[in-house]
Amino acid sequence: MFGQKNKTDKVVSVDFGDKKIKIFIFKKERKGLSLINFRKIEKYDEGGNIKEEALLVDDLRKIAKDLSFGKKEVRVSISSNEAIVRYLEVPIMTLKELKNSVKYQAEMYVPFDLSGAYYDCDILKGTASSNKKMKIVFVAIKRNKVSELLRLFEGVGIKPAALEINSITLINSLAYLYRGKFAKDVIAIVDIGDQKISTNILSEGGPLLSRETDLGKSGINSNIVKGLGCSWDESETLKFMRDMSVESYIVTYFDRISKEIKSTFDFFEGGEQKKIKKIFLGGSNSNINGIEEYLQKITNVEVENLELKLRKQISIAADVEGIENIPLSVGVGLAAFD
Repeated sequence: MFGQKNKTDKVVSVDFGDKKIKIFIFKKERKGLSLINFRKIEKYDEGGNIKEEALLVDDLRKIAKDLSFGKKEVRVSISSNEAIVRYLEVPIMTLKELKNSVKYQAEMYVPFDLSGAYYDCDILKGTASSNKKMKIVFVAIKRNKVSELLRLFEGVGIKPAALEINSITLINSLAYLYRGKFAKDVIAIVDIGDQKISTNILSEGGPLLSRETDLGKSGINSNIVKGLGCSWDESETLKFMRDMSVESYIVTYFDRISKEIKSTFDFFEGGEQKKIKKIFLGGSNSNINGIEEYLQKITNVEVENLELKLRKQISIAADVEGIENIPLSVGVGLAAFD
């Protein structure tokens, strides 16, 4: 939403996460996207302390030099933890009028002070109704997070061409995969992170509802680290292995997020009188074995793993390393943004 849309054959997608900075380089080919390189930067040291900004700049500079960032378009997405997306109904007006008044329209729906945020909006086409209302999308990103991100890239001499939010990139990824196949259906796209769940419900290609659920410190990794006294990286390994030592934490997490998602669906279906046909999962925890079956059992809605589908559709170069269990949806969603 924030930035220019340019055409290039190679795109650098940067997933600026809470724990890691994941850097993908995609090549746009006739048959689709190909992942030709990947790197990641740990934002925390081995002691669990966040790295100083200067160290992150050094890490990014080395990777930028190695991968020749300056010759490619760089697009960045930040965690949904630092931003918010809202679909609002407002009186019909021009885009210029909307941009002048949207702050006052949106303040009651945003859980942080908009004076400390960058925000933007757009009119959703075809949503004007007989009661002289229209639907808009409103996006706000915390100013301090954007400043942190821009300082890192400025330290490397790079100005990102676009800035997006993770939950929106998942919608882009779905559009890339299915090319409008589900345009007439009511579907849900769920970004499952360790500390936050973002759910977007769409119908006829347009968004109807966006909701975030903050899990706080009750996320699966946080509980494994606390319960077993292991590092965050160790908790990641145990989680994806579904080691017996963490099974109780996984089941508790599955139960919590499934009930939260079902609550969102019940709220939506009760108000809109529409049934959700399918759930698409993405995000850092969507690759935990068994999550689709558990969620489908609780919600009684068909579930498809967006991350697994992308791995089958995206060509990954043989020499790309360290990509196991890394979610691709954000990177693809940025690269497919035209």
